[in-house]
Amino acid sequence: MNHIKDQRLFYKIAQDIQKKIERKEYAIGIRLPAEAKLAKQYDVSRAVIREAVLFLEIQGYVEARVGAGVYVIEDKSQDSNVSSLDTGAGPFEIMQARQLIESEVAALAAVRITPKDLKNIKEILDQDINIADGNRNHLEHFELDKAFHLAIAEASNNNTLYLIVKNLWDLRAQNALWERLNQHLSFTQSDWNEAQKNHEKIYKALAQKSPQKTKEAMYKHLHNIRNLLLELTQFDDSLDDSPFFDDDINLIKS
Repeated sequence: MNHIKDQRLFYKIAQDIQKKIERKEYAIGIRLPAEAKLAKQYDVSRAVIREAVLFLEIQGYVEARVGAGVYVIEDKSQDSNVSSLDTGAGPFEIMQARQLIESEVAALAAVRITPKDLKNIKEILDQDINIADGNRNHLEHFELDKAFHLAIAEASNNNTLYLIVKNLWDLRAQNALWERLNQHLSFTQSDWNEAQKNHEKIYKALAQKSPQKTKEAMYKHLHNIRNLLLELTQFDDSLDDSPFFDDDINLIKS
């Protein structure tokens, strides 16, 4: 197995696949090996392979079809300019960071939260719940979701932690791979409803001033979101028994 040691694993894997395309090892029209097989070949999680596919898609080398596979569509060996693309953190890497960091920040917020903070968070939650189903849209939900999480970070009364959480959201907004990921997403009403239920659990734990319950609620919420993102961008037409996130770390006692 190849052991790739780099902060941007998806970028190095994408470069390797790109070279194989340019050498005609993967010809135009051919379907790339299954995600699980590539993950085993490069000794990385399937989330990293998903990020590499998104990168190659932006570059115009492949077309990722949800439920049908990833296909080589063009040889760009003459005009590719990968240096022009942001090669920072991938979307699933950002989500993993949020899961670890925001759960701890939420626990601190549960200890330090004031009645004013709690009221602010409740108003954001109610605003999201009260949006008519027919008028709901992705951007509207995203902004309220962001406001909810930042309000909790602010309630920690630690400006450094607040800025860290805000930076994670800013990384998402500025990330080219996130933009490509969003083009494959198709959220349903049940997805929105599930996120709202998770937010309600977080709020109730905050209201109880329970750091452990708040940490668990936040951790599980972001864990569910990470898995949902992978489910909605599952390019293979079938799944094997390997987990979506074989690099996941469960820090919450069941």
